Amino acid sequence: MLQPSELTNDQLIAELEQIERLRKINVNKLLNDEYLEKLPGVNITARGELFDTTKPGVIPTLVEKLYAERSKVKKEQLKVDQQIQDNPPNKQELEKMSVQYYNEQLALKILMNSLYGATSNQYFRYYDPRIAESITLSAQLTIKWAEKTINNYLNETLQTKDVDYIIAIDTDSLYINFGPFVEKTLPKNSSRDEILAYLDQLCKQTVEPILEQAYSDLKEKMNCAKQKMVMKREVIANKGIWTGKKHYIVNVLNSEMSGSVAMRLRKWVIACTPSIIASSMLISMICAPFSICSRAMAKASSHRCS
Repeated sequence: MLQPSELTNDQLIAELEQIERLRKINVNKLLNDEYLEKLPGVNITARGELFDTTKPGVIPTLVEKLYAERSKVKKEQLKVDQQIQDNPPNKQELEKMSVQYYNEQLALKILMNSLYGATSNQYFRYYDPRIAESITLSAQLTIKWAEKTINNYLNETLQTKDVDYIIAIDTDSLYINFGPFVEKTLPKNSSRDEILAYLDQLCKQTVEPILEQAYSDLKEKMNCAKQKMVMKREVIANKGIWTGKKHYIVNVLNSEMSGSVAMRLRKWVIACTPSIIASSMLISMICAPFSICSRAMAKASSHRCS
């Protein structure tokens, strides 16, 4: 990107017009393959904001460091979980280690996520609502980009048209309906273990590479400095109930974290009513000490009664 002093009036006007066009983009336009004019050394966000990519920023550098640390902790947890599956004599000790690693990686995840919230806090040193909105809209774009990619692949493979095979999407997750795929490609008498092994290989050999290529294309489209998006298969489940975002329960047949085919239940809090207060009370009961929980419920009750 040339400096203003290096531009003629006509070049400056043309570049300003180009920037103005970029600022009019949105998530839906980007998903519909709208062409973007790239500016050298400039990343475009889904909000239309432009960021210099010639040198790393403070927040990206910090997040990259925390992400690397979290990945290291998660690998250690995976090693411990795999040892637990062998039912060793020190299983109880290993389970404690697993919980410790889990809590450590969760704390790092919350720390990274809190940086987004901080940028929308007027008292934060790097407060800027443009950054906060760029983060949320770009996150929407990345997960919807994956949703579009998987639906295109499955519709093409199964020779269907405009069928939505995505059961639900979350901030960084896709829940895909592979039922029709299994019915079409595997014999009807296939055992559960055969289906699980088939889906596991399908994800590793086909789905994950497709997503990797899709995110590489998105990186080029938005002119990002690096490709940081990685999606891996986490669980295979046969049943699930959703009542809202982060409020679901699925019956897990295979978990990538442990590699176990043992039946296990992955649970998130399911609110009994649409009330956000009721949901908060349930979360408090699970996560907080009894003394804090009691005060939270008392406060919530007073709000509900008033």
